[in-house]
Amino acid sequence: MFAYKLRRIGNDLQLLNGAELKNAILIKGKEKQPLNKHSYIFSGAVEKIDSDIAPGEVVCVRTHEGKFIAYGHYNPTSGIVIRLLEWNENKHVNESWFREKILSSIALRKSLFDSKDTDSFRLIFSEGDFLPGLIVDKFADTLVLQSHTSGMDKEKSAIVKILTEEIASITCIYEKSDGDGRKMEGLSNSAGVLFGIMPDKVMIRENGIKYKIDITSQKTGFYADQRNNRALLKKYIKKDDSVLDLFSFTGGFGLTTALNGAGEITLCDSSAEAIAAAKVNFRLNGLDDPEAAEKDCFDYIRELHREKRQFDIIILDPPKLMPKKNDAIKAMRAYKDLNFNTMRLVKKGGIMFTFSCSGNFTPEMFKEMIAYSAKDSGRTVQILEQLHQASDHPVSVSVPETEYLKGLVLRVL
Repeated sequence: MFAYKLRRIGNDLQLLNGAELKNAILIKGKEKQPLNKHSYIFSGAVEKIDSDIAPGEVVCVRTHEGKFIAYGHYNPTSGIVIRLLEWNENKHVNESWFREKILSSIALRKSLFDSKDTDSFRLIFSEGDFLPGLIVDKFADTLVLQSHTSGMDKEKSAIVKILTEEIASITCIYEKSDGDGRKMEGLSNSAGVLFGIMPDKVMIRENGIKYKIDITSQKTGFYADQRNNRALLKKYIKKDDSVLDLFSFTGGFGLTTALNGAGEITLCDSSAEAIAAAKVNFRLNGLDDPEAAEKDCFDYIRELHREKRQFDIIILDPPKLMPKKNDAIKAMRAYKDLNFNTMRLVKKGGIMFTFSCSGNFTPEMFKEMIAYSAKDSGRTVQILEQLHQASDHPVSVSVPETEYLKGLVLRVL
């Protein structure tokens, strides 16, 4: 479980069982970012590191001169060779340390725990909650855990123990650890029940709307980061508005418009599973099935333009189109293609909610892309509101990568 209880012998830190805590020494000049509490140490920043360190083991990171910087999880397979955890030399990464971090995450979300309208949200957001590599989502009485590092894999059973002790209402913890993050760490995918019994179905509420989700499906089955933006959408809906929900997934935005007076609603997603789930959610809330297109959204918006169809409100929420910083040119083209063609579908004076969930695609790049899209589509566009991820996805000021979701409410003339 957790064994990192230390004592000092001369200038060295030593585990109480007699094993020495291993050290990583940084190249001179590479200490500024970690001293500013950024979590990542890249392999090129390390001058030397002790031998025989197991993946996921806690190491002590020091400056070139030997000054303490932080403790962190080590993984030689990853380009991010160390993920920093604790900058106080007198605090050690043990069970008490993890419990303190998890309790802090729970306290931040007290209003969500107490809410009568929402019972699902992100409980732990990796670096945003100072637990790099760990994500936990709460869906009613079920938790879905994602471990993306060898360090969090190593401590998984103890994390589950803390979660079940501190949140009495939890009946199941399901692991869904997959994706590119684990590949970069040299880890295989891992899925299955870690605690309790897997429910036959998971029913949740968000902003008073009911959803049935499949926690084994894409991501964790629901995107809680858009909760506030779905709620905000209500104020822009007028009775009988026509709505187009692009990359609709399980229908959250379209469903919000339907329950607030919109008329004709069209969903588009390339996934048949997502379209089917969205229709189930409409029925759960006493609504008829929406019009739905199981198509590639890039192609569908061109098809709609050829048909001369336009809408009062359009929501454009694509998946990540810029996974790496060197994908900038390709991503700018893809985002512009989507937004340019979508703007042409908005009725004069209509509203467009447009998003990017690519952390590497900066707000400045996003606005520049919107300006080019407006110019080339021949539309006059106003920014009414700037949108962000919900507060259960907190942004660490030391790790700007934690601010990934950005959006704009546009008025298209």
